[in-house]
Amino acid sequence: MGKSKFILQGFTPRTHIEAVKRLFGVAGLEHIFSYGQGVPQDYAEANRWFRKAADQGNADAQVRLGTIYGGGYGVPKDYAEAIKWFRMSAEQGNAAGEYYLGFVYTKAQGVTQDYAEANKWFRKSADQGNLSAQSSLGFNYATGRGISQNLVEAR
Repeated sequence: MGKSKFILQGFTPRTHIEAVKRLFGVAGLEHIFSYGQGVPQDYAEANRWFRKAADQGNADAQVRLGTIYGGGYGVPKDYAEAIKWFRMSAEQGNAAGEYYLGFVYTKAQGVTQDYAEANKWFRKSADQGNLSAQSSLGFNYATGRGISQNLVEAR
């Protein structure tokens, strides 16, 4: 959104919202409210726009809702809700959703700890180039967590 920040200088919050909607659609609105860009920071409003985009099948917004519920940003912390959104995103092949789903299985956040299941999701995400997933999968290969130890694969 670097370029949009320049384009939108001097807008009032109301016209800023309308301009972002036109430029980026619903996906841009959750971002400006979440970070307070051109409008006052408002987690409730950001979450409303994330929900709207996520309900329309936007996999990135689904990941963001998962992180919002997993971290308790403007909502009570709710791992079951976070996992629901991570899974919806992951099932669309979103690398971030796949990584976060692997993460919750590793950390046992709202699910029973299951390294094999975590590695399944880390592998899908890693294959798409997600560096965090590659690191997690490499560590699990190096230590043999949920997978046969393989120092060659760990590299």
